[in-house]
Amino acid sequence: MTYTQKTGLSAEPGPPDKSESFRTALERSRRLCASREQCISDIKSKIEKWGLISGNEVQKIADQLVREGFIDEQRFAGAYANDKLHYNKWGRIKIAYNLRMKRISEAIIAEAVNNLDEEEYRETALKIVVSLLKARKGEDPRSRNARILRSMQGRGFEYELTRDLLRSDI
Repeated sequence: MTYTQKTGLSAEPGPPDKSESFRTALERSRRLCASREQCISDIKSKIEKWGLISGNEVQKIADQLVREGFIDEQRFAGAYANDKLHYNKWGRIKIAYNLRMKRISEAIIAEAVNNLDEEEYRETALKIVVSLLKARKGEDPRSRNARILRSMQGRGFEYELTRDLLRSDI
C-alpha cells in the first residue's frame, strides 16, 4: 500500500484541494447562470449573500464562470436591453443607466442599446405616447405635452424622440 492510499494525501505538489463550500458555491452559481443570463456583479453579490466563501474566492468563482462561458457580459447586456424594452417599456437612457449600475463597461452598454431594433423602439415609444395622450384628454396641450415629455424621460426615452412623436400626427 502506498503512502497516498494509506493517508489519502499526495506527496506530489498540485493544486490545493478546493473546500466543500467553494465547490458548493461554484455549483450553485453554475446552476444559476444556466437558468438565466447573469452579469459578474450580480453573481458576486449573490455568492456573497450566501455566505459560503470569502471575497477572494468569490472572485475566483466569477473568473471561472467567465472562462467556462457561464457568464458573458456582452450576451447579458444584449438580453437585458431587449428584455427591458419589451417587458418594462424602458428607453435607451434608462437601460444604459441600469447597466452602468451593474458595472458593465461603456463599450458593451453602447453596443447593447445601439443593437435594439429601431423600428420596435420607436413603435414602443409611440404606443406609450398615444396612451398618455388618451389619458390626458381635455388638458391644456402645452401642460399635457410637458407632462408626457417628463413621463417619457422618466422611462428613459430621449427628449428628441418624444418631442418628434408629439409633433407628428398621431
